[in-house]
Amino acid sequence: MRRRKLLKDQDRHRLFSVPTDEDSLIRHYSLSSADRVEIGLRRREHNRLGFAVQLCLMRHPGRVLTAGET
Repeated sequence: MRRRKLLKDQDRHRLFSVPTDEDSLIRHYSLSSADRVEIGLRRREHNRLGFAVQLCLMRHPGRVLTAGET
């Protein structure tokens, strides 16, 4: 059975893609001091950046990067 699409492709892209404009990036992807402490305590130096990116993406748009996605 074919699945129904609830959103048009352009609407899905607008909702779930990572923003590219500076204002949205600052609004959605700024780390708080508590975030930075958590990243520093829980992660080793070689994977702190990756953890921070995944943390921000879980907050907005609510997903993680898939394998091979940049």
